Amino acid sequence: MTLSARPARAGLALGAGLLLGACNMAGLPPILDPTPTAPPTAGMSSDAQRATAACLDRAEAQGLQVTGVSNASEVMGFGGRPVGQNVFVNIGRGGQNVTVRCSYTYDTAEARIMTL
Repeated sequence: MTLSARPARAGLALGAGLLLGACNMAGLPPILDPTPTAPPTAGMSSDAQRATAACLDRAEAQGLQVTGVSNASEVMGFGGRPVGQNVFVNIGRGGQNVTVRCSYTYDTAEARIMTL
């Protein structure tokens, strides 16, 4: 190895190390991060909080490995009256994360997992 090749290799190694270090500082993408996420309850209505909690309980009661909640949206009935929530629950299944829809009805306080 010549003397001029050493600085080039050292610079390449330093650049690669900085790039890998920056990737590590950014953390894992959410789909790869094994850390369970808490339900996003800040700013949610009490109905939405109840729906989210009921859906998480239902999923766990069915033996699903809950890893978080990705979204929740209100379901409107006749005349634009809110009748429930669709809560999208992230679960671990077969080494992968999948999202299932849970339907929560305000009148009956019933949560049902709709898709698996």
